[in-house]
Amino acid sequence: MTFNNRSLSTLSQRILSPVLSLLLCFLGLAQTGCASGGFKLTRQYAQFVNKQSLIIRIVLYLVTMVVFAITLVIDAVIFNTMDFWEGRVSANTYHFNEDGKSYAVTHSYVGPDKLRRTDIQVTDSPATGPVHLVKITLAEQPEGRIHVLENDQLKAIAEDIYSLPKLTLIDGDKRNTKALPQLVAEAN
Repeated sequence: MTFNNRSLSTLSQRILSPVLSLLLCFLGLAQTGCASGGFKLTRQYAQFVNKQSLIIRIVLYLVTMVVFAITLVIDAVIFNTMDFWEGRVSANTYHFNEDGKSYAVTHSYVGPDKLRRTDIQVTDSPATGPVHLVKITLAEQPEGRIHVLENDQLKAIAEDIYSLPKLTLIDGDKRNTKALPQLVAEAN
């Protein structure tokens, strides 16, 4: 039996693609540990691929659709369903970079009541070093309200989020409370 270059290429694609896909999935699972929410497994695979050299990246792109399908199913169906039914959001810190700005998003639980809190810090990244632009905090309160803070100053309070939500906008000493339908109508 003789093989030409074309049949070797096809044979290697048939064997190599599934093997590499499974290997990358298992490596991703091993690195993930207890992933909860946020499509962490899928994001870790994408970060892994993007950190590789150009040649390796091209090879990995060939199997990316298969790996993404598998990781999305694992993330969406298994991990996110568990989080949904347990009533928790991923307590973690996520970093994003876009248009020269860095975003650090931290989800956490505070106090014995495990009240949810999200901190979003935005920094600019000029050549001289990072410059703090803004910090936004969403903090759940014991009575069910959500405080919105900008640079540690209270800017808004969201109430009745499980029925007819109301938002109180705070500007210095002024407070302006509006129901969600009213805010939507004014926005249009």
